[in-house]
Amino acid sequence: MSRRLVVAELFAAGIANLIVAATIAKPPWVELVFRTDPDDHSGLFEILLVGGLTAVGAGASLAARA
Repeated sequence: MSRRLVVAELFAAGIANLIVAATIAKPPWVELVFRTDPDDHSGLFEILLVGGLTAVGAGASLAARA
């Protein structure tokens, strides 16, 4: 496996984890940054964002480890 691919996978995992941490710390950041409310303040979008990015981060970490 090339070193660039490993670095890219680790970078993707790090960014995903950073966004997850930001979403857990301040859930309405999506509404503030993009000036839209995709879930009408129900929090569903934030839950899906955290779940999806956790999967992406885990997948990228496992891919880098392999």
